[in-house]
Amino acid sequence: MRRIASFSRDWYFAAVMIVWVVAPGLRRIVDWLTSFHKVSVFSVLPLVVMLPGLFLLAARWNRLGLLYRTTASFWFIGFSYAFVIGVFSGAKVSALYDLVTFVFPLLFGVFLASSQLGLRATYERTANTMMWLAGLVSIYAIYQYASPPAWDVYWVQNSDLESIGQPVPFGLRVFGTLNSYSTFAHFLSLTLVINLPRLRRSAWVTTLLYVPCVLALVVTLDRTSWLALALGTFIYLIASPQRGRAAGNLATIALAGALLGVGLLTVTAGSQDVGTNLAQRFSTLTELSEDTSVASRQQQTSTALHDGVAEPLGQGLGAVGTSSVAGASGSTTTLDNGYLARFLEMGFWGFGAYLIAILAAIWGTWSSYRRKARLADKTASSIIAMTLAVQCMFLALEASTDVHNGLLGVIFWATLLFASRSEEMLAAAPSTHDRSVAPYRPAMASEPFLPA
Repeated sequence: MRRIASFSRDWYFAAVMIVWVVAPGLRRIVDWLTSFHKVSVFSVLPLVVMLPGLFLLAARWNRLGLLYRTTASFWFIGFSYAFVIGVFSGAKVSALYDLVTFVFPLLFGVFLASSQLGLRATYERTANTMMWLAGLVSIYAIYQYASPPAWDVYWVQNSDLESIGQPVPFGLRVFGTLNSYSTFAHFLSLTLVINLPRLRRSAWVTTLLYVPCVLALVVTLDRTSWLALALGTFIYLIASPQRGRAAGNLATIALAGALLGVGLLTVTAGSQDVGTNLAQRFSTLTELSEDTSVASRQQQTSTALHDGVAEPLGQGLGAVGTSSVAGASGSTTTLDNGYLARFLEMGFWGFGAYLIAILAAIWGTWSSYRRKARLADKTASSIIAMTLAVQCMFLALEASTDVHNGLLGVIFWATLLFASRSEEMLAAAPSTHDRSVAPYRPAMASEPFLPA
């Protein structure tokens, strides 16, 4: 019985991530079969599967590491403050939904800390799960791009998604099984960087999964994710102590890029506008002054700063974002900048705690990396170098949208745990369960975690 319980516990965090990725797609199918609803039970299903973490939190709090506990404490203080303001502002439902979508993801670290696995095995399982999920969803997204399914067309027509394109072949900015192209693009870019320590010439399965992921990322047309992927890859290759393997990584990525080009030509062969759209999107990276979305964001920034200064206590959670549809106005208020959205909601006091949490995460990860860089354990150092790269990506991505909540928040707290508990997880001797169920074998790093 103990062995069954341990096995279930070690696999539970994989099931949690699967639900976060799959639930939005199931919701669209149900809406298509019945009728469209702005609020669905599938919207809260990923949060429900996180509930066991609440019961483990008190027992596992000291096992999370000082960095994780410090970041989580300031995080909870800031969002609890904004929640109270939101309740007094009359947005009770939307404030509560925002609170759980921003706070519940930190429970994912509790699941990881409850595992009997060490740092390498925990990383392998988490990264491998993400890679398989991203690869499979990317294959679906490519099909979605070439021939949008009826339930996805119905979703685009009824939801108030902006800049999503037209639900016609080669006219859609793909979103896979997730709810928006930006969340999907961020998920792909983070997954690709998280799996860099596992990317080598012998890991042919991981290499193959990179191809549909990169292809799907390109057709999201999300420039922020493109730049974040470049930033994360650059930081990892600079910080990783495995300099020799870095050259092999670059060669593998170049091979994946060649396969990507062939696949892109195959997928877009039926449309003359696809190449033009992609070329225009890439060209805006060097011609931002002529991009209408940049002008729109500048206007949003000016307005949000004015409103934030005018209400120093903040407007409260639920005032901005998807959850604002449940507020008194019944409409969605969005900002293309996560920092501005938090400042508007949390005011000076809550935003201060939020910034301390983010800065503590990046500083603590940097400190952990510096300690690991002195060790002979290059594999562990490589994992922490990846964590540093991912934390820097979160800093950049937050300037475009909310990335610390929902699925992306789960990824943020998962990588933070690697940096927070790296010493303890490395020092822990592998248990009988590790050897019998999930031993860490560097030569078999490409072995799929999910069942075939």
